[in-house]
Amino acid sequence: MDGINFRLKGYTLVETLISLTIIMVTFSIATAVFINIFKSSRQELLFDISIHSREIMYETMNNHSYFDSDYSFDRFRITKKIERYNNDVNALYLLKLEAYDEKNQPISVYRQLFIDY
Repeated sequence: MDGINFRLKGYTLVETLISLTIIMVTFSIATAVFINIFKSSRQELLFDISIHSREIMYETMNNHSYFDSDYSFDRFRITKKIERYNNDVNALYLLKLEAYDEKNQPISVYRQLFIDY
């Protein structure tokens, strides 16, 4: 008769629900931290692109270097294209700077009209 009166050791439903709740809260916090890290990395990349794009724009206008060219950086590259705006005979140009990541995916495009004096 000793085999009939044994008690199984296990967790109650309340203990299981509390442990699942703790796991879900921990997982949601970890997900939020991961998303913030990813966003800050992307924002840093976009900020670097905007800084380098402005430098290229000022260099192009100040040095009158109206040639298409590529600029390579650590995590991206910028392609500079210059063309006459609407086939204008005057000195109106369109400067287009396109940024691409390491996988050659477009990240941003910057366009600027300017007049050559």
